[in-house]
Amino acid sequence: KIVNDNPHDYYAFSLMAAAYVGKGEERKAIEIIEKVRKNDSQAAYDISLSIGKFFIIKNNFYKALQYLIRASEINDKSPEAVKLVASIYMQQGQMKKAKASYEKLLASDGHDYLNIGRICLLEGKFADAIAYGKKTVAKNTGSPEGHLLLATAYMMSSNYNEAISNFERIKESSPLPNYNMGVIYLLKKDFDRSLQSFNAALASAHNLKEAHSGIALVWQAKGDIKKAKEAALKASDIDKKDQLNHLLLGSIYLSEKNYTQADVEFQKAGDIFPEFNLPFFKSEKFFKSTSTESLSNFSISVFLYQAGLYTEAIKAIEAAGAEGSPFFAIMKARGMERAGETKKAEEIYLKVIQNNENFVSAYLNLSALAESGNDMGKALKYYRQAASYAPRSATIHFGLAAIYYRQNKIADAIDGYKNVIEISPGTAAAYNHIAWILAEKNSDMNEALNFALKAVQIDGKNPEIKDTLGWIYYKTGKYDKALSTLSEASKTGASNPIIHYHLGMTYLKLNKAINAIDSFEKALSINEDFPGADEARDKSDQLLKNRK
Repeated sequence: KIVNDNPHDYYAFSLMAAAYVGKGEERKAIEIIEKVRKNDSQAAYDISLSIGKFFIIKNNFYKALQYLIRASEINDKSPEAVKLVASIYMQQGQMKKAKASYEKLLASDGHDYLNIGRICLLEGKFADAIAYGKKTVAKNTGSPEGHLLLATAYMMSSNYNEAISNFERIKESSPLPNYNMGVIYLLKKDFDRSLQSFNAALASAHNLKEAHSGIALVWQAKGDIKKAKEAALKASDIDKKDQLNHLLLGSIYLSEKNYTQADVEFQKAGDIFPEFNLPFFKSEKFFKSTSTESLSNFSISVFLYQAGLYTEAIKAIEAAGAEGSPFFAIMKARGMERAGETKKAEEIYLKVIQNNENFVSAYLNLSALAESGNDMGKALKYYRQAASYAPRSATIHFGLAAIYYRQNKIADAIDGYKNVIEISPGTAAAYNHIAWILAEKNSDMNEALNFALKAVQIDGKNPEIKDTLGWIYYKTGKYDKALSTLSEASKTGASNPIIHYHLGMTYLKLNKAINAIDSFEKALSINEDFPGADEARDKSDQLLKNRK
């Protein structure tokens, strides 16, 4: 009534658009926006922006993006809509899209140097991250986030003095700055300051296992094995599954010539070096003549590698010496591989195999190199060789099955996962993968169901495993069972878009359109690009049209 009397009352149009959204008649809301846009683009922008914000409050980021992108198209000079779009993309992990949005703002007053700098940091573009970090702190000299960005970028680009200068400014804000300074002082061999920094981190976070591990590394480097062991055991008490700490403990026991206990710890670090879990490995055989100093540098190298400081990891392993040690050689090659020196890394791996043909780490790393170079035949060859030398390693056979699947060798992949089950019957993921492959290929659905049920029996709390079972129920027409199973999966796997997509497809079969739309939109709000996103988008749009 109001707009009939006054067709320029854009506040009334805004309320009408909001009411149509509330009724689920979004097409009419969009018609209003376009009608208003012809006469007042700013008003149309404001309506689109307000609806986008409404959907953000409702955690429906898929719908929020639709209206916010529309707003930014109406007025590309106003930064607010673009900022919100960028933040949603960041939340979804879509960094390229987020960066593109933030870059649109660079020429405006709405620029966000901090977040674009964070994205550059994730991309490994440290010089760009530093540039944006400087702009952030220039705008707000007290910005702890800006100094953290700068410090981290400096640290990752080996400019340690500048890194420490920025960490010092924010060391009271959280344990992280003190911890990172401890790492820097450790690699600079300033052990007293390293201990001071790690202890300062622990003062505000007593259970920071990484700080305890850092202290253990310092004491090992200083030659005080007793204190090193005390600190490493504290870290182990906090997280008994931390393989890096088990490797550290193993090297500490080696310094005591306690080979039996060293073997026990090394076996718990089998993901770092699979050889630790193979019959031929005995720590005394490989490390008996290795000095305490070399063992310390070996531990530090693994520690720095895990922290992403690959150049420093290479320096540490080179300082360790022990040229004939295959473990040291593999660590050096891994560092070089990560630092971009893939050819040199490959040469080292091949030399390790030449001298130690049963060293599966080298085969696995060569396989990864070949796969990254798209040489799938060579990748498969090396992984098969690794599996031949580790016939009872469930982990390696699992990886081999995954390569078969990526290469579309379906029968081999299924056989590979069956090998895993034969070696380790309690591996729920192997049952789940077979069930998923059979279901996706529409093979023997009864067999798929049996494998899925077995996976759930072993690990019934795993939402991805329940999702597989629910999807098999869906594909076999058991929609009520699919609904109950997928509903349970969506509670514990709320951040997995595929589960919500499968739930939406099930609601669709049960003629529950509103629930289906809700599930599809939840999936798309988590990530717009997951496998099945196009179908979820199409189904949701079609259901909305049908409702009107």
